[in-house]
Amino acid sequence: MVHADGPYYIITKLDNSTSEEFISMLPLTPSKKNNMVAWMAARSDAPHYGELIVYRLPKEKLIYGPMQIEARINQKPDISSKLTLWGQKGSRVIRGNMLVIPIEHSFIYVEPVYLQSEQSQMPELKRVIVAFRDRLEMQLNLEKALRSVFSEENISPVETEKALRGVSISPSSDRAQQALYHYNKAMEYLKQANWDGYGKELNQLKQILENMAGGK
Repeated sequence: MVHADGPYYIITKLDNSTSEEFISMLPLTPSKKNNMVAWMAARSDAPHYGELIVYRLPKEKLIYGPMQIEARINQKPDISSKLTLWGQKGSRVIRGNMLVIPIEHSFIYVEPVYLQSEQSQMPELKRVIVAFRDRLEMQLNLEKALRSVFSEENISPVETEKALRGVSISPSSDRAQQALYHYNKAMEYLKQANWDGYGKELNQLKQILENMAGGK
């Protein structure tokens, strides 16, 4: 029996694709286990709308699932101590959805960390955590985290460039944060069966994504 840890939406470039596209991705783990056994994506852009892509992972090789990466984050002293410290200063630490993105013959894991102050309803992006193979780093932004993880000599330049291209690094960081905020709020309303709130947040998300896609 297999269960899912998503799905999550992301703009990325799939293997053999000529450009970035909007997909819904879904890492799959066995029931009562945390290792990943498959990765699935639903394509949302024409002319491939509705197409499913499934990567079945080899049983003889351990591929980390999202919860295993979360455990590694919690066990890394320099990261866990900062998260604890920020939470004690009157701010709420929000760890965003972990994105599991295929590159080459492996996966890269990306998780944003937000701080929400008592005076503000809009969380502020504080750090980005990136994991690849045995490397795990937390930096000020996505590009710095990627370059920190891929600074090892045994990681090829091809994998480095694929990682930097595969995860969108948008100059419109404020709008990206707003989009993620509205998506997370929509998921909260969905869990509460609050369909009115869910619809409003999705509409907000759609407007932001349309503006970003149009370069506005």
